Amino acid sequence: MKIRLSVVDDHTLYRKGLIKLLENFKEVYCINEFENGEAYINHLSENKGKQDHIVLLDYQMPKMDGIGVCIWLKKNKFKIKPIIISQYDDQYTIQKFINNGAAGYLLKATTIEELREAITQVHHNNFYFNEHFPNKLIIDLVQKKSIEPKFNEGEELTDREKEIAKLICQELSYKEIATKLEISTRTVETHKNNILEKIGATKVTGIVVYATKKRWV
Repeated sequence: MKIRLSVVDDHTLYRKGLIKLLENFKEVYCINEFENGEAYINHLSENKGKQDHIVLLDYQMPKMDGIGVCIWLKKNKFKIKPIIISQYDDQYTIQKFINNGAAGYLLKATTIEELREAITQVHHNNFYFNEHFPNKLIIDLVQKKSIEPKFNEGEELTDREKEIAKLICQELSYKEIATKLEISTRTVETHKNNILEKIGATKVTGIVVYATKKRWV
């Protein structure tokens, strides 16, 4: 089943260009576009049947901005997962959005590959953090239950994999982890890849979220 998605952005050229780009993603079905948050929530109020899986939201818009939409969706218990697309990359702004229901945060200068990855991961795991997110911020957001992450739970991690996951949360480099555990950096990378495969995540930030959810940190 394709990912149902809407785009909400007041800049027409950017919005149209983004939709044209999304049409090339085979896993995505872009159903609607809106020029501001108010138009989007009015649409949702009138059409409560078939909801989006994900909405791509601009930060700053007239009438109702991205944060307003996030708050409204959370208050009205919609299961739609917002991904914010913004030009601001300060930690305060990012944290404000995640605390109010956003499942991911991208910069407008993001790559096509990251956009696709963010959409896919939010759909499957309920969150997306790229490698620029500080681990301390991720841990704080998970502990406060600002996100509700989902993972594959079928295969247990080994004791060594759990150990490496905990050290990754401490922002140690692969070389530092290897030295601490007296193994090679290649072995650390192998364990890291095995962890990602087992939990169904794509980035190291996913390991941080998983370890925090398991209360290993």
